[in-house]
Amino acid sequence: MRSVCLLVLAAALQILTAYGPPALVEEPFGNAPITAATIAALDRARAPSVQARAAIAFDVTTRTVAYAKESDTRLPNASTTKIVTALVAVDLLAPDARYPVTVAAEDLPGHSIAGLRRGDRLLGRDLLYGLLLPSGNDAALTIADGASGSAARFVGLMNERAAALGMRNTRFANPHGFDAPDHFSSARDLAIAAAALLADPRLAPIVRTKQHTALGTWRYDWANLNQLLTTRGDVTGVKTGTSDLAGPSLVASARRGDRDVIVVLLGSPDRYAEAGRLLDALFEQFAIVDGRAPSSPLVANRGSLRSPRLVPAWQRPLWWVDLRVPAAQGGPALMHGAERIRVPDA
Repeated sequence: MRSVCLLVLAAALQILTAYGPPALVEEPFGNAPITAATIAALDRARAPSVQARAAIAFDVTTRTVAYAKESDTRLPNASTTKIVTALVAVDLLAPDARYPVTVAAEDLPGHSIAGLRRGDRLLGRDLLYGLLLPSGNDAALTIADGASGSAARFVGLMNERAAALGMRNTRFANPHGFDAPDHFSSARDLAIAAAALLADPRLAPIVRTKQHTALGTWRYDWANLNQLLTTRGDVTGVKTGTSDLAGPSLVASARRGDRDVIVVLLGSPDRYAEAGRLLDALFEQFAIVDGRAPSSPLVANRGSLRSPRLVPAWQRPLWWVDLRVPAAQGGPALMHGAERIRVPDA
């Protein structure tokens, strides 16, 4: 009924203006018409349903949060911890050096493992694959020992790195994410960490790898636990996580054209379906513009803009700019405003 009323209003406006759509803005921006399609898009503008305890949808290209739910709440985050483990390890491990397996799979009953065997020695680069694809806690602890001499010292480096990145609601107690007191993060913080990982050319190829084989004394065949890599062609990473306290969680990234987006879900009842809906909404319901918004009551945050900006797709006709990245046709907006956050470089 609401949609019908809005369409009737659009038709009435056209009659009252001699069948020409009324302008929303004054020159020099030109005419920005109210049309039935615009009103229908506004009527459909709703955020996707998200049942996760916490979530965030983040456009990396513009450093903009498009959707957030309890995004600063401190929660158990399971193996999404390993994003920061990898950020620290990649600077300390020599990729072509071999490191002894100090914690084997048999030492960690009930843990997520890469199947490492005592007495083996693996390349530094292979240990990163064992950390990020099968989410091996044995790989995480072996990396901590090889990179810094002990897990405790390595965790200290992780917390330092998190602080440097601006992860204000994060504290690590171990390098793998197994439930522990005083071990937590937030959806926003994990988006920041994921953006840093994706900006690192040594790590970004790992998290989009579906399968990897490592050779030491034994052979290890690892498959990526991120199911989105096999169901979607645009997904580029990043990390799954599951534990008793955290529940099923996911940090997912995707690319279309030259645009990158990140979605984080903590404690989701259906993490892959929810992540897919949020990824699609980011690409389809938002567009990137670079310029100045008109003085229209339908456009928030007006004024001169020197950098690319994320706006609801239905606002595209209201901007006097050239689009950097076109949005899909007919997509409603997740929300009418967008919040900007700064993500430090890796």
